[in-house]
Amino acid sequence: MLQFINSLKFQSLSISTMKQKPFYHATTRNLVATFGAIFNDLHIKLDPSSPDYKVPLRFANRDKFLSVLMDAPDPYSKVSQRQSVHMAFDLTGMNYASERAKNTNNLITSSEKDERKVMYTRVPYDLSFSLFIASKDLEPSLMILEQILPIFRPALNVTIEEVKDFNLKTDISIGLNSVNPMMEYEGDYREQRIIMWELQFTMKAWYYCRIDTIERIKEVIVDLFRSKGSDNHSGDEWLAEYTAIVEPRNTRKEDEHKIIEKWEEQ
Repeated sequence: MLQFINSLKFQSLSISTMKQKPFYHATTRNLVATFGAIFNDLHIKLDPSSPDYKVPLRFANRDKFLSVLMDAPDPYSKVSQRQSVHMAFDLTGMNYASERAKNTNNLITSSEKDERKVMYTRVPYDLSFSLFIASKDLEPSLMILEQILPIFRPALNVTIEEVKDFNLKTDISIGLNSVNPMMEYEGDYREQRIIMWELQFTMKAWYYCRIDTIERIKEVIVDLFRSKGSDNHSGDEWLAEYTAIVEPRNTRKEDEHKIIEKWEEQ
């Protein structure tokens, strides 16, 4: 019976911790956009006489990306299918980074005129990304690869602004873990050949808690007691009450104000 009661207490505690005011910092969306922005403006020259070709980039997983490439080409496209080259990236995993964790009771504060906005310390997570480079020929894919590899030595630091109300600017580290070629040498000669490279990255990111508002303290009441601490006497003896009040009560930190103190003794 006692074990059942303890189980109920644990369940009620877990449920109560989830019953909080909804919030959304759009952290994951911003991190995905940040990663994509690194590769969104890559150009290659497919032919000396042709203008630079901007490599298209899309957000898609590997299977979806391959299905798009295997579709029938547009016969009216200015870029032939043999010369076409594409890129795609995908968010493949999110893992808690315990080695970067800090004291969970630490607070991040934002000073305002009449109030303080606070939230508990941020939570570290490692986000895994995959970048796919696909081409009908080998050389266009190598052109892209040679523009990407020198950027990561082995990591690239990007400064982003997080949590709008707090004006937080964070350096996010994006590391290149591996480069894997995926080339098929077997198959029917009538099948389309796709040369693909898969680059795997780790982004050291942070997630933020709910924002709470704490109003400034403008009244303090302190009761002073004398502890008897003897077997012949029980209880404590009340001595005095100290009160401090800020006047006027609606004053701001930078406004003129005074503190009215009052003692009420026995």
